[in-house]
Amino acid sequence: MPRPGAWPLLFTLLVAVPLTACAPGSTPPAHPATPQPPATPTPGLGGLARPPGDRFLFVEVWVHVEGTGHLPGLMIDFPGYRFDRQARALKPFGPATLPALAPGDWGYLGKGSSRGGAAGGGAASELEPIGELPYSTTIGIFTGRANRYLEELRQAEVILESVDAEGRLAASIDGERVILALGQSWERVVEADVAMEGGQGHYRVTSSVTNHGWLQRSQLGEAE
Repeated sequence: MPRPGAWPLLFTLLVAVPLTACAPGSTPPAHPATPQPPATPTPGLGGLARPPGDRFLFVEVWVHVEGTGHLPGLMIDFPGYRFDRQARALKPFGPATLPALAPGDWGYLGKGSSRGGAAGGGAASELEPIGELPYSTTIGIFTGRANRYLEELRQAEVILESVDAEGRLAASIDGERVILALGQSWERVVEADVAMEGGQGHYRVTSSVTNHGWLQRSQLGEAE
């Protein structure tokens, strides 16, 4: 039992505590927020650790330039391979031969360009083995400007990150993370009116990255 004279002090303490905690204008102490992982706009892909021995990956990076008006028409004619989509067979073009593909290589990267309309005509392409993943390359993207001879392209980074057993490809293209299913493409189209020495016209440039998925190594053909 409290000693005589202690009641006023005890009453003061009991009243003072809730008054202090609930004083007008005060904010109750909040619990610290649970840290959350950063958001990822594209889900990850459980890629293979090594390529299957009987198949190889084929990815194409392509730039197609077409135009109208009075443009410096450029003609190109240096294709290094051709891809038969129906037979899903990759073959050299003409007397060329395909680059050697080692047993541990993931596959081929095809890089090419083509032209049409007032921008010229023809196509040029080449293959390079994908020795490991991730694999880095670049793709040209139209800036909307041109000089007296050619349209201006900036080189954007392309990183092939991983591929799964179904042939789905995870990639980073010009800073954008994507997953491309079999036959699917990432595409960027840029159009612009240009004026240059000796003419003017309109350019339409399509830059694309296409995932052709897994092909059979037995389908690597000879030139016809």
